[in-house]
Amino acid sequence: MRKIAIETGRNPLKPTVAFQYMINSKGSSPAEMLGSGYKTVLKPALVARAEEKKRICLSNLENFNDLQKQLQGNVNVLAEGRDNISSLQAKNDEVVAHLNLLDREIINDESRFTSEAGQMKDELEKKKNSLISLEKQADGFLKISEKRLQDATLKADEDTEAAAKALLALLDGMTEHKEFMETAIAQRRTDLYEAAQYIAHLFG
Repeated sequence: MRKIAIETGRNPLKPTVAFQYMINSKGSSPAEMLGSGYKTVLKPALVARAEEKKRICLSNLENFNDLQKQLQGNVNVLAEGRDNISSLQAKNDEVVAHLNLLDREIINDESRFTSEAGQMKDELEKKKNSLISLEKQADGFLKISEKRLQDATLKADEDTEAAAKALLALLDGMTEHKEFMETAIAQRRTDLYEAAQYIAHLFG
């Protein structure tokens, strides 16, 4: 014979009161093998344990179904999130491509503006140097013109003074010549008058 010790309590398989079953190897049924305590204690405990397991399984199944639904919801949310992420990624890629294009355009424009600014600076520098050269030439020409004007004015004054002197000398000469002519004419008139008187005296 074998002894089985079972304690009774809240857990059907763990009673707080100890029982000892004397197993009869010649018995043909559990009641015969375990004795009269099988029906009153062990069998109800096994049935309760089975019901508890069934209830736990059903609860676990419900929890599993709930978790499966939650998981499916999470999968849907995740799929939607992935779609949103893909859409956002596509938009981000589009924005990045646009920004890269703008960067290239800005770099090209900056390079072109820099080149044009350099050319304009060179042209302005050339014009500035040309203006400086023209100013120097104008200053030199003005100084030369002023000197020539001074020389011409001085020469004109000298020529005018010389011409005035020549004119005065000519006027003096003409006055002297006029006086000489008047004297000569008067003398000839006197001579003619005397000659006429002489002739008249001869024939008178």
